[in-house]
Amino acid sequence: MVRNLFYAIAIIFLTMSSVSAKEAQPTPQGKQEKKEEKPKEKPKREPVVDAFTRIDQGEGGVDALVLYAHPLYFAYKGTLEEATKKYDMEKFHVFVVTINSPKKLDLSKFSIEKAIFIQTEDGLEYPAVPQWIPIDEKSPSKRSGIIRFFQVDAQGKKIIPDNAKSLIIVIKGLADVPERVFRWNLPIEF
Repeated sequence: MVRNLFYAIAIIFLTMSSVSAKEAQPTPQGKQEKKEEKPKEKPKREPVVDAFTRIDQGEGGVDALVLYAHPLYFAYKGTLEEATKKYDMEKFHVFVVTINSPKKLDLSKFSIEKAIFIQTEDGLEYPAVPQWIPIDEKSPSKRSGIIRFFQVDAQGKKIIPDNAKSLIIVIKGLADVPERVFRWNLPIEF
């Protein structure tokens, strides 16, 4: 939250300073002339994407982003049928995880699939399926991929019951940070 606020303030500051620098451009005769600026469009925010995304504070020089790839998210993106088949969403809860090191730390050795858990409201933890499905692996300092969790436990009980008030994802040991906690209030509203 603090990091997002910092980014928003930095963008506003940079926008204001670039506009004021462009306002007073010298003319060929050496006179100052004000240029008429067209109002810039703000980037469009996607409330649905924001509702399903959580970002940590970048502790240990590594940022982590977790997107709960719920069927509503894929429906919004227009890829529900494809995602349902590709990620076997009848059987799994699906998450997109991105870890990034602005300090260019090598994250290629970190096994996300072994360090990420769903935590229930009762405090039980369920590990991810031991399979990382890469999306973007162009750099060892930034990794993005799909993580999946079974929807039911070994006894056939739903891991996230229909009446659950929250969903918690925990990443352990990333960049020597004991736990990074990502929480969604349920049902997700946007």
